[in-house]
Amino acid sequence: MKSILLGFIAAVAAFAMAGAAELPTAKPKPAKKMRTCMIGDQKGFLLAGSDTCVKLGGYISVGGALGNARPPGTWSGQ
Repeated sequence: MKSILLGFIAAVAAFAMAGAAELPTAKPKPAKKMRTCMIGDQKGFLLAGSDTCVKLGGYISVGGALGNARPPGTWSGQ
């Protein structure tokens, strides 16, 4: 029984090493630089394969209350 178990482990190890040896070793392609353009006085970027210039923008608004905050219209004024 022990020899069957050792033979199975050796077969699995040999199969794993053989599979790892056959993996392709391709070099990664260098990253392309993003081309920039101007939209009015702001900088944007060109979409790949076209002459379209795009600028992304926006804003974030955050609100909150601390302490003994009450819903609007419930203040007693005392």
